[in-house]
Amino acid sequence: MSRRIVESSPTGETFVFDDDWNEADGRVRRLEYFVTSGKAVPLHFHPRTAQSFEVISGRLHVKVAGHTRVLEPGVRIATGHGEVHSQWNESAVPVHAIEEYDPPIDVEPFFTIMPRALASRNPLKIAVFFADFNHVTTPASLPMKAFIAIFAPIGRLFGLKRWYRDFLPRRP
Repeated sequence: MSRRIVESSPTGETFVFDDDWNEADGRVRRLEYFVTSGKAVPLHFHPRTAQSFEVISGRLHVKVAGHTRVLEPGVRIATGHGEVHSQWNESAVPVHAIEEYDPPIDVEPFFTIMPRALASRNPLKIAVFFADFNHVTTPASLPMKAFIAIFAPIGRLFGLKRWYRDFLPRRP
């Protein structure tokens, strides 16, 4: 069994990937998810999969299809395929949850590269990253979609195509 921990200080999230929970090709079925106090994930969707959250500890706010629910330990919520959602932690303690994807998706590379893209503060790198991973996760806001549409092609022109390839998780 191989476990990997990916921390994203820009978003206050931590992801724990365990090979026993996932497909042999690396697609993620399940992961452990932690989010620190006061942090939020913007509206987004997974084009080809449904996602569920089950809180282990803390209180996770989740907005799905315009409706907000506060999840406490033992409570579970799911999105439909491609359904817009966001999640955040308003409490003073970290949230620990289990996320599941149905069908499984190749989300580990997204979560591995995202902190590097955001920490770079380079709009071209950020746009290329989000454009390249839009099959996994797509921002739902029009300004972010416009930002990606404008800056990703410019980033590629400046040689940033797959700038993140050396940071991708290695498959056994």
